[in-house]
Amino acid sequence: MNKIIEYYNNIYNENGRLGQNCDNRHLTEKIVKSIVINEDSVITADDGIYAVLKGHNMNVLKIRQGHIELKGYEYGFIGGASVKLDEENILFFGDIKDLTDKNNVIEFCRKYNVNTLFIKDKKLKDIGSALIL
Repeated sequence: MNKIIEYYNNIYNENGRLGQNCDNRHLTEKIVKSIVINEDSVITADDGIYAVLKGHNMNVLKIRQGHIELKGYEYGFIGGASVKLDEENILFFGDIKDLTDKNNVIEFCRKYNVNTLFIKDKKLKDIGSALIL
């Protein structure tokens, strides 16, 4: 993830515009919308993250927004609806069957030897974050 942050930090400023050095708060707000698969690979619905990382030859899967519940909002984010358990497994907080790009997500993860685990027959929800102890 350090490589991803380094590229992003060098290009975006705190307002999300092309420039120099964003603050950590802005970067964190952007990255949590995404799933970091490995040092070079990310899944995101965020146009800014996609453009920056793709422009630096990173492996980025751009998915469409929606089909992720977040109480009080129109939709949630893939980063808040999942957690990387370890180098080989990602857990989704619900079933990904309703995601428009579910097959692309599964294939992208497989490409980098990461298994997709999910809670069958439960709505996919953005819970914010999870801490693996």
